[in-house]
Amino acid sequence: MTLLWLLACTAPKDKVANDPAKPAPVVSSDKYGATSDRDGFLSIPVTVDDGVGVFQVVVKPTGRGLVSTEYLYGPGETLVLDWEDWYDSSFSLTESFYAADIATTLNWPVRAEDGPLEPGEYTVVISTLDARGNYVGKSDVIVEVLTRAEPAPAAGTLRTVIAYANNVRDEPGVVEAVEGAVDYWVELYAAVGITLEPEYADIDVDEQLPDTYVGLDEVAAFHEAQDERTTLVVVGERIAEDRWLYGEAGGIPGPYTAGEASAVFVGWLANAGADAEFDDADVLLFGETLAHEVGHYLGLFHPVEDGWEYWDALDDTSDCSAMGRCESDLGANLMFPYPVCTGGSAATCLRQDELSGGQAGVVNRYVGVE
Repeated sequence: MTLLWLLACTAPKDKVANDPAKPAPVVSSDKYGATSDRDGFLSIPVTVDDGVGVFQVVVKPTGRGLVSTEYLYGPGETLVLDWEDWYDSSFSLTESFYAADIATTLNWPVRAEDGPLEPGEYTVVISTLDARGNYVGKSDVIVEVLTRAEPAPAAGTLRTVIAYANNVRDEPGVVEAVEGAVDYWVELYAAVGITLEPEYADIDVDEQLPDTYVGLDEVAAFHEAQDERTTLVVVGERIAEDRWLYGEAGGIPGPYTAGEASAVFVGWLANAGADAEFDDADVLLFGETLAHEVGHYLGLFHPVEDGWEYWDALDDTSDCSAMGRCESDLGANLMFPYPVCTGGSAATCLRQDELSGGQAGVVNRYVGVE
């Protein structure tokens, strides 16, 4: 049986306390409502001041429509990003070009060659569409623009909350397995310069989780209740009634804002293996699952998709085109699309603990790595 990592192809109030003793927040944000023009387009200004290294634009429809990112213009109205260059490409840069009913999220820059940002006015152009992909004008949306000061290279912190769905804490061995997996995840991210700050909580959702792209109101409410922005990982029993689905990310990248799909879902049952009990090897594989799925949320695609015809947009990951070659070149990569195993248990799986320099750059440019 093949165990696959699958991913979902899918704006809150400021939570910084008004405490003069605290340092200024690394991430600042502006949230407002807007309406697309008669042709279904909306231009969103992003002011980049000196010292700003990254921005993220999250747009959420208020009705039943879809939203998508079309273009990015830099200072002087220079075209920086065109959806037509990527939509049908064999290489993936961001999911924001694909229409979504919950949110479209552009985190920029993605790669080293996409930056650095120049001080001045950037413009993100988004479109509003119907379920068939037709442009629909005069559609209301919620816009949130986040900017982050440029930290020292590979020296950011990622706050994350691991939240247990209903009844999961009561499952024998699950809490211990999750905490052991998180310890390994901390090590994996430290290797690329990210300090992971995990906390644990409970979330009032059924342990049978839906696909992340379906979204849950409770996820948005959970974010709204936090004192600071965080990434959220929800631990359930299964995802979308799939016994073998390890985890799903709510976007590539996911929004660093409150929203119904602003989370990573993981299913403990799949990560525990066929016997539904965690041993040491299962815990390591679980840690790689957490790091892998949150890697998607921070903007990483699989270096190659299962099928060997689609790749990420990074120059330092192999563009292999056959299973054997891809497993040889990339099988130890954290973002490889599935565990590479020689037998039927996690103990026979190759350790997947590597990220290329390009991949490390992507995750460190996520606006929430502060």
